[in-house]
Amino acid sequence: MNGNDIKNKDNKGKMGLKTILGLATRNLLRHKMRSILIGIVIAFGVMILVVANSFTEGLKDIVINKIIVNWMGHINISAIERGSGAINDKKMIFRDKELIIASIETNLPNIDFFREGLETFTIFVGNGKTSLGIMIGLEKEHAEPEWMNFIEGDIGDFTNGKYENPCILYEGMKRDLNVKIYDTIKLRTQTIYGKVQSAKLTVVGIMKSASTFQDMGIFLEMGSLKNMLEMKEYEAQSLVVVLKGINNPMEVIPWADKIHESLKPGVAGMYGKASANGKTVPATQLGVMTNAGELALFISNVAPVSGNLSLLSNTNGIAVNTILAKALGINTGSYLTFSYTTKFGNTLAKHSYKVIAVFDGITNIDKPVVILPNTLFYPVYFDYLPKEIKAVSNAYYPGDKNPLYSAFAKEWTLVQRTQTSEEFNKKMQKMNKLRFKGMLLNVSSMYETSKMFLDIADALNMVGFIAVMILFFIILVGVGNTLRMTIRERTREIGTIRAIGMKQKDVRRLFTWETTLLAFFASVGGVALGLIVIFLLGMITFKNPGDFSVLMVNKQIHFMPTFVSILNSILTIVGLTFLTSYFPARRAAKMLPTDALRGIMTKSTAKDYQRIRRIGGLE
Repeated sequence: MNGNDIKNKDNKGKMGLKTILGLATRNLLRHKMRSILIGIVIAFGVMILVVANSFTEGLKDIVINKIIVNWMGHINISAIERGSGAINDKKMIFRDKELIIASIETNLPNIDFFREGLETFTIFVGNGKTSLGIMIGLEKEHAEPEWMNFIEGDIGDFTNGKYENPCILYEGMKRDLNVKIYDTIKLRTQTIYGKVQSAKLTVVGIMKSASTFQDMGIFLEMGSLKNMLEMKEYEAQSLVVVLKGINNPMEVIPWADKIHESLKPGVAGMYGKASANGKTVPATQLGVMTNAGELALFISNVAPVSGNLSLLSNTNGIAVNTILAKALGINTGSYLTFSYTTKFGNTLAKHSYKVIAVFDGITNIDKPVVILPNTLFYPVYFDYLPKEIKAVSNAYYPGDKNPLYSAFAKEWTLVQRTQTSEEFNKKMQKMNKLRFKGMLLNVSSMYETSKMFLDIADALNMVGFIAVMILFFIILVGVGNTLRMTIRERTREIGTIRAIGMKQKDVRRLFTWETTLLAFFASVGGVALGLIVIFLLGMITFKNPGDFSVLMVNKQIHFMPTFVSILNSILTIVGLTFLTSYFPARRAAKMLPTDALRGIMTKSTAKDYQRIRRIGGLE
């Protein structure tokens, strides 16, 4: 330390940071070999930390973005329909997908894309081989080369209509079925109405698979698959929504909650014409829930005129209000025909019913109304979907303030949101077993539906982090021992700078800054070395990775270094190195200048020197 260094002190005699950094840099350059050796050890530890973190981040990216998001998106909207409540009357379908899409587009400003989800398990028969797989509907506009890694065939054959039921499969399924391009695959599946359907598929493309999960899939054009399953174009099994800028699965939950809130169902019904005795009257047809509570609510809020309203729970008869009965000249035991125009196709739906009760709606029902039990109402409603009565000004539409609102059949029943995978699984089991009448609509986020996979990814991250930190602590022990030896070797230097006026705090700061600077530059070098290692390892292609293929992308190890993880690695290493150097530096600062000049460093002399300075008022 020269005279200029002594001048660079603040008013309290403390050296400025600029002076300390200059001295620390000078000392590092003066002891080049020692600095290089310690730096190499630190850089090696940082390299391991960067590679390990990038590997675990890559695994998490595969689990979240390559498996979960591709499979079910960030948000999934699905439904279970039971028209009659019978055990075998269950369809995974909602009838008006555009109604759900409109709600999605209105309430989610950050949509990347959404697609229709349609999958069904079936057994495929190839050339002398069979395999269980998943038939997946793919919309033509989403059949793009950017994500479809073709290795054989032409993607144009999937959309040009030249082949019967063109399909695209992964190389694993090609091998399992022993097929090649333009071969035929046979299958037998079940439609949504329970009918057995046989079909032939033409292989027009083979894709490279990134994992064993993908090998099970066979893509079929969405329209062809819908026809095979007897679904209409406007119907959907599920809607899959992928959002922009999602870095954490927890970020999806508020958006799923918002969609759930927006899908509050309205009262289901049809507006059309009721006919009897040669007369026709515009009327609204509604369903009443026949559960004891809802039916009792309905009966208690109207005034029976003739017949028995309780019979709605166990007969195929209907009830009409006095306004309609008088207009048509009908009573209990009469028959009427109700017709309306469907929403899709504008076809005329017409059904005849027997009247088993007439009631006065008092002030709650002020227009001509036909009331069907829900077991009779829902099969007609779902198979001949009407226009929404809420949008028809002349229709009778009970709002949620109406005393009868809870008694009427709704467009769907919105299932309560869940927060964990365990809750979600219990909910789905209950939905599948429940003998309800109507449609259950479920909104789920990737967090609860795939929390098991997310927990596995987090566990992998934690295991990797702990293993690397154990290794690095071992390295730090060596670095700490080296630093203590270095400080002991520099006791005469410490004595000299203490003798010419450097304070204890400045000595401590000098040594800690030396180590911190060395750790920082070594960490930067370790990061660069780690990125090189990641690049080289990522270039290796494994010909037959087997079960490990699920942890790879294109048969290569998937590393995902991020700025945050690299910054955390540098801060962690610099922080730990600082703590490692602090205590040896503190001990060195407490040495007696005379002992330091003689190269003596003991705890007792340091304590004696401290006591003398306190007595003399020098501290």
